[in-house]
Amino acid sequence: MLLVLTKFQIFSLNNICLDIMLQHEFPNFQVDVCALVLESDGGALPAAITCASLALADASVPMYDLVTAVTMVRKVLCQRASKYIL
Repeated sequence: MLLVLTKFQIFSLNNICLDIMLQHEFPNFQVDVCALVLESDGGALPAAITCASLALADASVPMYDLVTAVTMVRKVLCQRASKYIL
C-alpha cells in the first residue's frame, strides 16, 4: 500500500529543507524533494526528514548542517480496578 504524506507533513518537510540550505549563496537555486512512503507505522515524517537531509548532502547542496528526526511516544500507565490501561 502506497501512503501519501499529509499537507502538514509536506509543509514541515518543505520548511525544514528550506531552513537547512544556504539559500543566500544561490538565490535562484531550486530543489525538488520527493518522499515515497511504502509503509508507515507512524514514523513517515521523521524518516522523510532524515532521508531528505542526507540526499541534499549527497547532492552537495550547501547546507548549515545535517538534520535528523525521531518520533517519541509517551506511555502512561494508570492503575484502575487492578487493571493497567495504556
